[in-house]
Amino acid sequence: MTEPTTGIDHRVFMERFALLLDRWQRTMSTPGIREYHAILAAVMTTPDFIRAANIIYRHDQFFPTPQRFIDAAAGGTPQELAENDWHRILHMARTNNYPDRAGLPPEVLAGITAAPMRDIINANEHHLAQLRRDFITAHARAQETRTAARIEAAHPHALAKEPQA
Repeated sequence: MTEPTTGIDHRVFMERFALLLDRWQRTMSTPGIREYHAILAAVMTTPDFIRAANIIYRHDQFFPTPQRFIDAAAGGTPQELAENDWHRILHMARTNNYPDRAGLPPEVLAGITAAPMRDIINANEHHLAQLRRDFITAHARAQETRTAARIEAAHPHALAKEPQA
């Protein structure tokens, strides 16, 4: 039997979420808890959620937003993930090791579209700093867009903005 690509076991979610509520001495309404579960279950599995909840429980100082769970499960914020990928791409460029574009995640592809490998290879320090900014901006934007699309597809009202007065 294969692991589902998304979804969090409700019992596990409730146990771990209760621990977090206790740690921060918080209460939350049933609709609020349901909303957290719906948003997170759209983008992570039960093991992802457990890992994120453990990181948050051990390290965070404030009660987490749904985005904090998503970032913890992913291994960092979109900005941190972009920075890590930039360093990998920079190393590849410096060693003339071009990645196969077909095998790249969409956010890395967005990054090297904004900051092409040929430009990275030939850049002086000033231009390289601009390419780094372009890569990180495009990568982080693509990561955030992909996460938002997954949430929206599974839970359409989760990202709805408040009506403007």
